[in-house]
Amino acid sequence: EIMMQSVIYREILAEGEQHGELRGALIGRLSVVERQLKRRLGLIPPEAQTKIMALTSPELDLLSEALLDFNSVDDLTGWLAATRS
Repeated sequence: EIMMQSVIYREILAEGEQHGELRGALIGRLSVVERQLKRRLGLIPPEAQTKIMALTSPELDLLSEALLDFNSVDDLTGWLAATRS
């Protein structure tokens, strides 16, 4: 109980909560982008899925815009190759 009242403990707890919120938001955005890609292109190859899961938050934002212009899985794989090179 004394530890829970500690300023350091509360700071660590707040930092952990913030990290969890950011991680949750990233996972949510990743889920939306994956659903949009599946709806637009159909089945996404496992290699592409792995690369998508490794994208940073800003890269996910770029992909969410770029996918509006994709007509095939080749467009996605080309975009991923250009982004990750």
